[in-house]
Parts: sequence; C-alpha cells; structure tokens
Amino acid sequence: MVAAIRVPRSQRAKRELLKHAPKLVETGKKALILHGTKTSAVLNSVLSDIYHLKRDNAVKYTKKNDNIRPFESGGETSLEFFSLKTDCSLVVYGSHSKKRPNNLVLGRTYDHHIYDLVEVGVENYKSMESFVYDKKLAPKLGSKPFFAFMGEHFESSEELKHLKEVLLDLFRGEVVENLNLAGVDRIYVCTAISPTTVYMMHCALRLKRSGTSIPRMELVEVGPSMDLVVRRHRLPVEDLKKEAMKTAEPAKKMKNVMKDPVHGRLGKVYMPDQEVGKLTLTNDIKGLKRERREAKKNKEHVKKQKVNPQVGHGAAARRRPPPPHLTSDCLLHVFLHLDPVSTVRCAAVSRHWRRAVVENAAAIRRHPHCQADRRLLLGLFYREMYPGELGFSRRSSWSPSAAGWHWSDSLPVPSLVPAAEGTKTKFYAPLACSDGLLLLCRGLVPELCVCNPLTGFHTSIPRPTHLATTRYLLHSCHGVETSPRPNSFQVLAADINRDGLLGLQNYCSERGAWGPMFRPNIDTLRMPYSYDREYRAAPVVYRGVIHWLCSDVSDYSSPVMGFCFKKISRVVAVDLSTSHARMIRLPMRCSMHNQDASTKKMLMLATSEGGRLSLLQAGEPRNMEVSIWLYVGDHDGGGGDEYDGEKSWVFWQSVNIRKLVEDAGLARYRLEE
Repeated sequence: MVAAIRVPRSQRAKRELLKHAPKLVETGKKALILHGTKTSAVLNSVLSDIYHLKRDNAVKYTKKNDNIRPFESGGETSLEFFSLKTDCSLVVYGSHSKKRPNNLVLGRTYDHHIYDLVEVGVENYKSMESFVYDKKLAPKLGSKPFFAFMGEHFESSEELKHLKEVLLDLFRGEVVENLNLAGVDRIYVCTAISPTTVYMMHCALRLKRSGTSIPRMELVEVGPSMDLVVRRHRLPVEDLKKEAMKTAEPAKKMKNVMKDPVHGRLGKVYMPDQEVGKLTLTNDIKGLKRERREAKKNKEHVKKQKVNPQVGHGAAARRRPPPPHLTSDCLLHVFLHLDPVSTVRCAAVSRHWRRAVVENAAAIRRHPHCQADRRLLLGLFYREMYPGELGFSRRSSWSPSAAGWHWSDSLPVPSLVPAAEGTKTKFYAPLACSDGLLLLCRGLVPELCVCNPLTGFHTSIPRPTHLATTRYLLHSCHGVETSPRPNSFQVLAADINRDGLLGLQNYCSERGAWGPMFRPNIDTLRMPYSYDREYRAAPVVYRGVIHWLCSDVSDYSSPVMGFCFKKISRVVAVDLSTSHARMIRLPMRCSMHNQDASTKKMLMLATSEGGRLSLLQAGEPRNMEVSIWLYVGDHDGGGGDEYDGEKSWVFWQSVNIRKLVEDAGLARYRLEE
C-alpha cells in the first residue's frame, strides 16, 4: 500500500509542513527525551539536567514507554514514530534494570529512521543542584559552548570516537560560521579515563583581567558531572551513511547580482537606449486629456465672472511679485514687545531677521518699555574648526547690568588674554561643546566653566589634579549613573607626553570630582607627538566608548622617541567606565602620516546615519573624492578580528564633493583645491 501524500488545506498547515521539509542549511537539531519502562532517581535527574541544558531545542516525554528497545529488531518502531511526530533528529532514552543499571541510550536519526546508537552507563553522577556558585556565572540560554576532549583514547578507541560524535551533535546546537567570543560562557570537558570510560563535566567561564587585551579565563564547575561507561554501540550502515553525508551543490552565481554587508542583495538592470527622436507623436495622446479638461473648465469659470480688464485674469493675474522684507526699524518695534523666548525664535526665522536681532541686541536690552529681559544673553557665538572643538568666539558689545542679580553675573569676570599686536583680544576661550553645553576657560591659568546660553544653566569645575592640558572633551558617556539628571555631563582631559603615551582623567558632574588618571595600553599604544602639538584628530564617541586615531609600537622596526611617532594605523577605543582599551587596525589603504590626518584632514573618524563607526578618507585634492569605510567588527556578518583591518572595516562608497556641489546648484562658489 502506497502512503498517501499529505496536501495542506490551510496556510497554517502549509507552514508546518515547510518546517518539517528538508533544508539546504540545517537549523539546530532538536532532542527527544524519553523514559523507559523503569527508571531510577539518578536517571530521572540526568534526563532533567539534559533537558535543562537543551530546553530551547528539546522535547521531553514524562510517561513510561514499554515497547521501546532500541538495539532489538522491531523495538525501534515507536522511537521512530515519536521522532517523526516531534521533528527531532536526536534521541535520549533512559532505562534502569538489574542487568544494565542507570542505562542511557544516545542516538541519531536520518529521515526519522535510526541512524546510529550509543549505550552508556551513568556512574558517579552529581546534579546541577548540588553545586554552589555565583548565579551570575550561570550559562545563558542559547549560548554556544566550548568542547574539550582530552585523552588519547578518543583517537584510538572506536567506541569513544563514536561517543565523541554523538556528544558534539547533542550539545553544540546550531552550526554557525562566525562567533562572538564575548557570548561564549560555558565549556564541556570530556576526559578519557579508559578505552570505555569518559568523565564529563560542565563548567562556566569566568573572565578576569590579565593586564593585556586578552582576558584570563577561569573554569567554575556548575554541573552536571558524571562518568559515562560505553556498553554497546551500533555504527550506521555504509549505504545509509553515504546517503546521509550528501550535501547540496553550491548555488550558481547569478549574473549582475552582488551582496553588500550594509545594503544586502543588490542587482544591476541594463536598459537599452531609448531613441525618443524616432517616436511618432499624434494629437490623440491620453496624457493630454486631463490638461484639456482642466483648461476647458477654467475657461467656463472665467466667463461666468466679471473680470476687471485693468487687472486681467488667468495665469497673469496670479503671478505677483514676492512681498518685500520688513526693514530693520519695523522689526525692532516688534522685537521690543516680545519675551526672550519669542525673540530667540524670531532669530531662527531667516537670515534677515537673525541679523536684525543680533545688530539691535543692545537696543532691545536697554529699551525702557521692552518686554524682553534686560539681562538676556545675546551675542555669544562660536564656530567649529574640528568636530567637538571650538576655534573662535566673541561676546556682544554690551555688558551685564549691575542692577539686580542674574545667572550671567556669576560667570567669571571677562579677562583679557595677552595676544600679538594687530590681533583682537578674547574674553572666553571655548574648549569643547556637546548637547547644547559649552566648556569655557579664561586667563592664562585656566578656570573651567560649563554653561548653557539658552537655558541659563552654569557651573564651575576645578582644574584636573594630575594633568596640565588644553585638550578636553565634553561628553555624556554615563558609565556609573543609571538615571542621569538633565544637566549632568562629563569632561575628559587628555594629554600626550613626549613618549607618545596617552593620559586620561575624567570629571563627573554627579560626583563633582575628577577621577583617577590612567594611561591605557602603555605597552602598545602610541599617540603622535610633536613640539608644536600638531595632533588635532578629534575623538568620536560611539556606543559609549571614545575612539582616537593612533599608532602602535609594532609599526616601527626599531625603538624610537615619542616625538617620532608619526604614523596613523590604529584606532584606540577607551571605555571610561572600566578603564579598558582595545586597538583596532585600520585598512592598509587608510594608513597615513599624522600631518595628513591632523592638519590636512585627509583621515577622520565619524558616525554614519545608521549609527555605525565610520572612517572618512580624502583622496587627492584635485579629485575631491571622499571614501567612506564602515566598521563591521561588532556587527553580525562581517569582520570581528581586531588585528585584521581588512576584516574589521568594509568599503561602503566614494563621494565626489565637486559633483555634490554642482547637483545642489552651488556651482557659482569656487572650490579650493
């Protein structure tokens, strides 16, 4: 009798059949756990622990099964039926008898038929509940384990070779190509004591600091542990083994189709040239029917109305010149009756209004009947020379009023910084900016101040206790505050000594004090240094970690002084919450001299629109092209090797700046080469 073909009658049934259908790439194998006619307390605990380790890919039956005898003819029918019903390719069957106490049968199936079997006896068993350890070290569900097989018997004994294959299939889960080592938190250690006995234990991995980029690992036994004594085993038949080992042929490469790690699957479509000049156009075109109907409707509408002949009608009457700009005097009368918030909003309407507010800031403030705050802070401007670094600032011509108290009165008194002849003096020297906050200093001896000109927030902070530097970074990487306040911030002071060592000290507004000074990776990390402090490559904050362009000791063939480190070949990522740093190698095409990266800005760190760490590399000035590289070392599907720049970075696209300017209609501006 021929078995009937199962035809799905609903979409739900169709999806279920597709789950059971053969696949080119297998998913994780499911395990079926069964009880025999009689089981002991030890065996029940063993089956429960195995189910707990594989509960994401396991099915457990608790009822007794009388007619299952895997090694006997006809005794495996029920086992194959349960495998087909639950779609499980691994079988764990436990039974207990006087002849074979604490008996455990491990088997694999192919096409839901028994492929091979291994029968072992469980001795010296310790359950997971008998181990006492820190529950934070407990392995996570679905994590990939390590396997360690120790002993020469795994290579010489056929029984242990077979047992090794079955244990790997049972506990390794889904087969993957790339693996993040930070997610590996467990290991199975199997030791061959004799040609038929294996001691198996389950341990958790504890990562500890080692003083280098590679952590030190310790094993913490979390259970279960047991001795497995091989009693019987049955290898697969050669014909069945040959059929089960067949693999699908590699897919043929499709023409004009490529894969990109960022955009996914891309394709090219070639269209022939459209010869528009050879097309014959007639008056009966469907695309013109709508225009004819609208023209006819407008004509009838105009006839019904009395039109003034001096004004005209139709499209000519609708073309009116744009209204002229209000003069600055008229705008000034409006601004005098506005509150401070409305005045700032008016300055953001257009360039003409913004110029009117800035030029009349003193008049708005001093007018006796104005509604605006007389102590309104207007005229503090800055522009960014480099990302996160201010290069110029000035104050307006007015001074804060002496009558009453205002938050601006508590700011440091403007002091003149000595400057060369023929140049303008500066009141405040801005150091950094972030999220609307400004970090300012004044005087030859820096006095640091953080303020927000729009909200009125201000505070003074002490100078760093261990560093004397002018490099500061205002950021909000809260490593210790779980719920920071709105005006909370952190200031990072950075210094590079003559040996090229990077020194960091972080200030936290929540604690109100500077943290300890530390130097990350003093053995390998080297920052470019020179007497004129020409290193200006700005850091970038990405995922709570601060990144700098730097070099490595291995880039130089012989020991050199600190001011001779001129190469840019690495990116250092510093985590301020743990004071840990790691090095990321740049692609060979992006390595260059420090002067090209700092002064000429031919290499910069940035963040892309999708939230990825990016690398911008400028080509030759005459070409005006910028190459964009994306860091894929911490994303699925690419890289992951911090010591291989070609795997950690992927080239995304090249942008022609000249073409962008022309497309934007700004070709009248001259681009300097």
